[in-house]
Amino acid sequence: MDMRDRRTIPVITVHQWLSEWDDVPWNDDEMRGEPPEYFLLFALSAYNLRRLSGIRRRSVASGLPRREDIGIQRRHDKRRSAEIRDYIRHGYPWANLSRAKRESGRFDHFKKPGWLPTAIVVNIRTDGAQPDGRFLPADDALVLSAEEEREVREIALPRGLDSADWSPEVAPIEVIDGQHRLWAFEGSESVRDFELPVVAFVDLDVSWQAYLFWSINVSPKRISPSLAYDLYPLLRTEEWLNQTEDHIVYRKARAQEITELLWLHGDSPWQDRINMLGETPTEFGVPAVTQSSWVASLAATYLKKTSGRGIRIGGLFGAPLTSQPGSELGWSRPQQAAFIILLWRTMADAVTATEAGWATSLREEPGHGGVDEEADPAFAGEHSLLCTDAGVRGFLDVTNSIFFVASESIDFEATFDAYSESDTDLPDDTETAVAEVTAAIDALSAHEIERLMAELAAALADYDWRTYSAASLSSDPDEKNRKRAFRGSGGYAAMREELLRHLQEKQGSYAPFVSEVIERLGGV
Repeated sequence: MDMRDRRTIPVITVHQWLSEWDDVPWNDDEMRGEPPEYFLLFALSAYNLRRLSGIRRRSVASGLPRREDIGIQRRHDKRRSAEIRDYIRHGYPWANLSRAKRESGRFDHFKKPGWLPTAIVVNIRTDGAQPDGRFLPADDALVLSAEEEREVREIALPRGLDSADWSPEVAPIEVIDGQHRLWAFEGSESVRDFELPVVAFVDLDVSWQAYLFWSINVSPKRISPSLAYDLYPLLRTEEWLNQTEDHIVYRKARAQEITELLWLHGDSPWQDRINMLGETPTEFGVPAVTQSSWVASLAATYLKKTSGRGIRIGGLFGAPLTSQPGSELGWSRPQQAAFIILLWRTMADAVTATEAGWATSLREEPGHGGVDEEADPAFAGEHSLLCTDAGVRGFLDVTNSIFFVASESIDFEATFDAYSESDTDLPDDTETAVAEVTAAIDALSAHEIERLMAELAAALADYDWRTYSAASLSSDPDEKNRKRAFRGSGGYAAMREELLRHLQEKQGSYAPFVSEVIERLGGV
């Protein structure tokens, strides 16, 4: 085709072909014709790419057999494109804030670049006849320069593209992947200079387009949520975390930091005993409880909000302790991490000291496993609930509830009066961060809260923490089945009720707090 009198853009030819692919059974009749041995890379303004592009959508409305429906795209979700449009303008997490929060002005420091570096994947139709019987006029088609051996070539854009009223009946570009990103620019002439990277195939048959769409959107395995949380320290900026806020970004980012310190700190019984990257627990002695589970449990307990559907007791770190404005616990991250580490250390000590039958039986089981050889099987063995998602969530849930209620009679704000920290923000230097937590643990250990922790831990160590798979439960099928109920997310509530019921039967200074928790929750 003639490229004269047309605006051109440079394109890079990517030669991607293996000799093994010569054996692929190409079939024009099945819309799987042999494709070119290359694809193209180029940049184009989102405004023009949107005008050039069309979508083949799948639909059941036509009544066609599914094999005869040559559409490959799902229905366009306008809300998804609107979310991307907001992200482009102000980045994350601004795009996820409510309108009221955006308009308040209090979150303007959240604004960030809304980069879209991932390529839109398209197919360029150079021939006139289309699979659906329509015809693409030559003036509306894109023209690729003939020098196929050159790495840098040119594409000539349609002659009428620069005209405001240009609107071809047949789109010269078919979108394979990226429709929601591209449609976010619908009618947005104010961002017409915003360029998008494009990967373009040429005259790719419909069946191969469907195959590409499936390969991109269905086949790849999603990354582990624990690996995603492990990226939080690289993603965060200090202004995200300098205030207590009910937005989930704050709570999960703070939960990730506490989890990391639990994993790092020498006083923590979970040092090196958290599965930080979500690896398969059965391999290489990897701990069973993932970073993702720890983050979710902390966010749902100590860092949860005070109000909302189903919330009767707030989070000690994330909610006002009373109905008075500004009554949030003003503890820094090292102080919060110190509280959680001391709490778990106290529990680990109590379990190690107990001679209760459940603990003894786990220690006597052959090949009990565990996170490492030094771990007490009763605390961190593979058959201890304390080393499972349900046990971690249950312990954090119950202790948070008790300490939250206790805050009405204990001056929590005064716990760190003797504590002096050089920097209330978590330092980038890991050694400094750990030192700050150590100083906070020392200050906390001198307070009455530590004595309450010790009483609670001693009482909870008497609870039977065996999992349903413990060999010593094989002779007690009823108990085994009751323990089986703790599996899955539905087991969180059952675990909490069991622990509260157990504490209700004990006697200690914590008893009034337990009763108050049970009353607020509506019983157990």
